[in-house]
Amino acid sequence: MGDSNVVVAILDEGFIYNHEDLDVSKILWSSGYDFVGDNYKTPHPDNNPISGDSTNHGVACQGIICAGTNNQIGISGIAPNCYFLPIKCADDFGGWSWNPLIYENALSYALHYSINNGCSMVVSCSWGWPNGSFYSNIDSIITVMASWGIACVFSTGNLGEYLPIGNTIKFPASLPSTIGVGAIKKTGDHWAYSGSGEGIDVVAPSGYYRYYDAGDIMTLDQMGQLGWNPIYTACAITNDNYICTFGGTSAAAPQVASIIALLKSEYSLRPEMEVFTILKMVIDSSAMDGIGDNYDSVGWDPVYGYGLANAFRALLAVVRGDVNNDKIINIIDINYLLNFLYRNGPPLQPDVRVGDADCDGRTVILDVGYLIDYLYKGGPKPQICFKY
Repeated sequence: MGDSNVVVAILDEGFIYNHEDLDVSKILWSSGYDFVGDNYKTPHPDNNPISGDSTNHGVACQGIICAGTNNQIGISGIAPNCYFLPIKCADDFGGWSWNPLIYENALSYALHYSINNGCSMVVSCSWGWPNGSFYSNIDSIITVMASWGIACVFSTGNLGEYLPIGNTIKFPASLPSTIGVGAIKKTGDHWAYSGSGEGIDVVAPSGYYRYYDAGDIMTLDQMGQLGWNPIYTACAITNDNYICTFGGTSAAAPQVASIIALLKSEYSLRPEMEVFTILKMVIDSSAMDGIGDNYDSVGWDPVYGYGLANAFRALLAVVRGDVNNDKIINIIDINYLLNFLYRNGPPLQPDVRVGDADCDGRTVILDVGYLIDYLYKGGPKPQICFKY
């Protein structure tokens, strides 16, 4: 899942490359950077973004995005075929300095890497400053990143239990040039801790965050006794190389960053996925509204944003007309659709609704005509469609 032309940069505590459930060939380790070193009080930047022996926050985010699929090991990441750029911005003991300059440099590093290498990029950040904070340089850098089509995904933070609802979203998740992600329970109900307010776009499922063994997201730990195990509990179905207890909005943000990476992987079909405003619109408009408790109002609200982020709905919105799922629309799709409609041909991939080229809520002969007009008569391209 995902494409090697897309790079996911994670800015966090530190990362690993030697895990049984990671494809080291997809990790841009030699291009990564550590902006802090072993102690945030006396920073010593270097080019080795390795995690400290007893930390795992960055590795846990890395696993959600990057863990291998169909390998009979561990878990499945959401976008494992994308490249991963590790950028460390906390120390080896999990200490964060909160000196804005460190994060300015880290974000700028990701920006320059994308520009210099001509790659599509998503940036996943499970951190931020309390509601009301504002750093103009960080705002400016993220705005420039958005102008280059780089999507910066930020968690909304875990301060919701301490302040009134609607006033707890962290900066920079509150910025319009980011995609702010909150957390909900697997039942759909809201987590009281999840940051809320103007700027939240969507939510993703997660567990509690405050204590050991509180969360319920399965992801990577460092191998063996490094990382959070054995303090955190290993999974009953696996071993100390994994954890089952990651939680908070920190676990929600990389899920949405992964969905964006999958959308950007449709670049050959949808080059407009490199336009940040369109990408943000797809994430927001494809979210599932009305799945939660009484805080989940119709449309946007400060707790759920536009709703639960949904990879299937987001991708289905942008691939209408590509009925054989080969990332291009051509005469083969017309034949495929005709065979499906009239000759008992194979099903449309990945869903019958991908054939709804004109976005009228049906897959019928009119869609064949729409594709013919698009390919041969200068008609409009199948639109991004949110009819499900």
